[in-house]
Amino acid sequence: MLPAGCTSPNVGTAAGRTPPIDFMERENGRIVLHGGQKGRGWTAVISAETGKLSATISEEGTAFIIFGACTEIEQMGNRR
Repeated sequence: MLPAGCTSPNVGTAAGRTPPIDFMERENGRIVLHGGQKGRGWTAVISAETGKLSATISEEGTAFIIFGACTEIEQMGNRR
């Protein structure tokens, strides 16, 4: 289960891409996710308490390191 406010992994959905989650584990207050698609591998670690995220995406000769946070999705009717 993802932290409160993170209803789903929302990476790439605007472009019609949703990477599969092949492995998920909760341990020591963290959620660890792994997956792979089209020759790329990825790993993400999310703090269950704070929602802070560290992730990597890699393929031969290329790697990305990502830092961020899971935040609650603001509903259209709740904007002020």
